[in-house]
Amino acid sequence: MVRQGHPLHHAKHLCELSEAKWTMPPSTSSYYSLLEQLYSGHSLPQVWVTCENLIACTSLVTQSDFLSIISSHIVNTPILSDQLVVLVLVTPAPQAIFYLVQRKDHQLGPISAYLAQLFRDFSQAPR
Repeated sequence: MVRQGHPLHHAKHLCELSEAKWTMPPSTSSYYSLLEQLYSGHSLPQVWVTCENLIACTSLVTQSDFLSIISSHIVNTPILSDQLVVLVLVTPAPQAIFYLVQRKDHQLGPISAYLAQLFRDFSQAPR
């Protein structure tokens, strides 16, 4: 993703983005490992800022020339859809994988159980 009006908003190949300023998840995250596998043999762009927080990441991208990988679901929200542009690369980024982890011997409270059910419903919905 880049902000509206970003100089690289027409890029189609990762190599066109190699000199750009990137903000990404930490290199220890499972998603970063997927990126390394996808782009093995190519050098990943230099990450200037590591963000573990989605709000910080989107703020950095919308307010500067940083770019990042952000879920299209986030980009398509009313608050961000007019600020961010999805780059359509020839080699797209891999789909992220998320997990819901719960202790076996612990019962979730009503709000946590509801959130867990929403997570399951969303992850099983057809795309």
